[in-house]
Amino acid sequence: ANPQGMMLTRFIKEAKPMSIEAYRSDPSSVQRAAHVVARLHRSDLRFKRRFDPFRIVDDYKAECRRRSHDLPVLPSRLEAAVKEARAQVTASPVPLVPSHCDLVPENCLDTGSRMLLIDWEYARMNDPAWDLAYLCVEGAFDTTREHLLLASYDDAAVTYGRLQVFKLLTCT
Repeated sequence: ANPQGMMLTRFIKEAKPMSIEAYRSDPSSVQRAAHVVARLHRSDLRFKRRFDPFRIVDDYKAECRRRSHDLPVLPSRLEAAVKEARAQVTASPVPLVPSHCDLVPENCLDTGSRMLLIDWEYARMNDPAWDLAYLCVEGAFDTTREHLLLASYDDAAVTYGRLQVFKLLTCT
């Protein structure tokens, strides 16, 4: 990468960036996304930095409190939901895995037979549920696609309940 931030990489002729519409029109793309994420999570890669969604929420809340002169930052129901999410995740920790951490549809390139991930600037070690939850939120997955994603990912550590907790965290 040069100082202006340009990077050159191999061009894959048949690869197209994903979109909400692409995930909706091709359920097998959800499976391909699950497989590439699972391959990353099960790889031997180890990133030096850790992504901690609770620390990020705490940092945002602290900054908002400073700027708003200690007025409530989150509505009480959302504050309670985040507190409950933290308790659930803390009560059932899973090993951190190498994670992309920014699975917006456009960061997933699909060839029709395999999915590739691009734009790794946020990659960190993280709970595996984060990548899946972020993909569900940004890809506007319905319940059917969420279940297909989890079945294709095939890891008992990421339950449907854990996915829902991390979906809340991605939106906080």
